[in-house]
Amino acid sequence: MVQRVEEVDNFLDSLKSPRTKEAYATHRERFLHFIGRDSINEDNAAEATSEIIRYLKRLKDDEGLSYSYRNIALSAIKHDYIMRDKLVLNWKKIAKFLGENERKYEIRGYTHDEIRRLLDVADINYRAIILVLASTGMRRDALVKMESKDLEYLQDAQLYKIKIYKKSKFEQICFTTPEAAEAIKLYVSKRPGAKYFLNVGGKAVSKMLGRLAAKAGISTKKGLDGSHRNEIPSVHGLRKFAATQMGRSDMKVEAREIILGHSIGVRAAYQKYSDEDLLQEYLKAVDLLTINEANRLRKKVDALEEKEDRIRSQSARISVQEDEIRLLKEELERLGETTKNLIKQVNRLNAEDQLNDKLVTALKEEGLMGSNPEREAERKKYRQEIAEHFLNRPFAVIDDEAGDPKEFVSPNAIFSVDDDKKKRGKGKDKGD
Repeated sequence: MVQRVEEVDNFLDSLKSPRTKEAYATHRERFLHFIGRDSINEDNAAEATSEIIRYLKRLKDDEGLSYSYRNIALSAIKHDYIMRDKLVLNWKKIAKFLGENERKYEIRGYTHDEIRRLLDVADINYRAIILVLASTGMRRDALVKMESKDLEYLQDAQLYKIKIYKKSKFEQICFTTPEAAEAIKLYVSKRPGAKYFLNVGGKAVSKMLGRLAAKAGISTKKGLDGSHRNEIPSVHGLRKFAATQMGRSDMKVEAREIILGHSIGVRAAYQKYSDEDLLQEYLKAVDLLTINEANRLRKKVDALEEKEDRIRSQSARISVQEDEIRLLKEELERLGETTKNLIKQVNRLNAEDQLNDKLVTALKEEGLMGSNPEREAERKKYRQEIAEHFLNRPFAVIDDEAGDPKEFVSPNAIFSVDDDKKKRGKGKDKGD
């Protein structure tokens, strides 16, 4: 039985990140094309050093490529030599020819207007790609690895939840805007049953977005390889746009960093966000992440209508409360009148009690009140007269405002008793 031995590519298999593998393979291919070989020079260290230096100068002076690009190219070439274990080169000397780390462009993200211009020149496929990248902030390698089953439509929010870097330690979720969700639906309808969301590689996406940016008048075409150089990276510029808009919103910093795939350090051990928590935070940025002005205005109108409904509801509740307050005031006024009348009645009764006390005192002074049984008939007669006067005459004048007696009428002025009767009464008392 013949055992199959798989060939190992030390250059690529020693790299962990698929993205790094792709970048290093591209840079190795470009370098080999420049020196006209199928593999690097493994025989002459001086000649190999000269070839690398000339290549770096070509990237810097002739093509005007950035320091970052040149540095990655040198890293790829160095990795190739190290993994072959034949020549030891003076990498410190070679690195001197990288040049200054100066930015030719101030790297920034796209604006709303620039993304609208991209969408105007894009087809259905790339409209979906642009809106997905701009609304989620996901990286290019996450986009090209995304499977159709990784998208979950959330009906209530009218957007997609997407799982990226599935089954890796970098696994996470992100969300699209409702605007991007509509573009995804249209795109997916053209590719029923497709396993992957895209059928192209990451490099193809970058090149196409660069062409679209040039077509939209956002970037200019430079470089011998037909690449487009601009202050806005063709793919990463969409991620920077998403990060900028999320930063402008009221999203919590930790939730924003998690959605963008950034590490939040030790805080991750103490602050746990569920998918629903992240969704609620993301919704705070949806308006800023929406590109189409009509969609943004519609959302504002919906928000204003919702606010108006709340105001109407609150006004209705206030009206009911005002009616309740009015009824309570009326009830208090009635209770106040009743209380005032009761106070007057009490004061009147107090005044009558005081007058009664004075009458009793006067009767005692006149000798009309006593304990002699023989005088009982006469007393009864006088009591009758007193009763008649009580019924027919007021005993006190009441002050209407204060409710207190203003003046009292003397009992001697009310009742008139004959002097003969007085004398007779006094004589009988003495006789008794």
